[in-house]
Amino acid sequence: MKTFSCPFSSCWGRTRLSGAVLVLLLLVAACAELRVSQTAAETVVAPKNIVILFADGAASTQWELGRYTSRAMRNRPFAVTDEVFKNGVLGLMSTHSAVSAITDSAAAASAMSTGYKTNTEMVGTTPDGKPAQVIMEIAKARGKRIGLVSTAAVHDASPAAFSTHATSRYQSQSIVNQLLALEPDVLMGGGRDFFLPKGKAGGKRDDGKDIVSAFASKGYQVVGDPESLSAATGPRLLALFSDDDMDYEIDRNPKQETSSAERAAAARRVLSANSPNGFGRCLENESIDTAGHQNEAAGLVRAQWAWEDAGGVALDCERSGPGQRGTGTGGEGS
Repeated sequence: MKTFSCPFSSCWGRTRLSGAVLVLLLLVAACAELRVSQTAAETVVAPKNIVILFADGAASTQWELGRYTSRAMRNRPFAVTDEVFKNGVLGLMSTHSAVSAITDSAAAASAMSTGYKTNTEMVGTTPDGKPAQVIMEIAKARGKRIGLVSTAAVHDASPAAFSTHATSRYQSQSIVNQLLALEPDVLMGGGRDFFLPKGKAGGKRDDGKDIVSAFASKGYQVVGDPESLSAATGPRLLALFSDDDMDYEIDRNPKQETSSAERAAAARRVLSANSPNGFGRCLENESIDTAGHQNEAAGLVRAQWAWEDAGGVALDCERSGPGQRGTGTGGEGS
């Protein structure tokens, strides 16, 4: 694949990227609030806030399934195809791994987050295992508030690839340690297991550490159910609703787990407060990928609708002013 010189090398710290990740330059430029001169009298100002709507396992076939079923079964448009694709800017990228045309969620998300193709199962690293700067690190370095929201464990492959570095996506304990060090202002999803030590409420950590308490000591409001999330008012939020991945939307108990739209709204509420430099947040629905692997059509459709509902929250944010930008993307087709 051809490569090209990156005009944003001062931001990325490198000068060559895969041509297929051109769309990511737009995200990075927005996170960095770069101003690219057009003329001496005119500048293009990047948006203040960026929302990445990430549908793990989604490609053109999944988008079309979402569009068709949303129209036919609930008489509603599907914003990704009907608004973002139609009225926004459409780009394509390759997310294969460095060693195979067949990728996984870790290598795919890392390609988008870092601009480097990497090996299967690696997150936030180059193929030789060296850390590569990820989008959330770039955003935070520019003074932005950052948030990661997922239906999966927050230490799962995709959120990990946007925020941490590991030679294996299964190094969950190390990934959680890195999340504690990174201190995202919002961290929301499943994966409570590797925040707690073995012997405590489903914990799996082998070092005896209670990372939930460690987050709390750093000023995070810790919640674990929909009612407490709706009442959360703190400037930093840790919300873990399950020990592992959250349930499919079609199986979700609304008294135990929040909807994707509720999490998107909560993340926006928290991140918007005290954010003079704006924010960057990634909203992932991983259930689309899992349902695709399991050929679970009903679960896949409902997961796409849930992701669509979260996208509506992000689009409302974008419509509220010129400083907002939303980007819808998928990692790979499952």
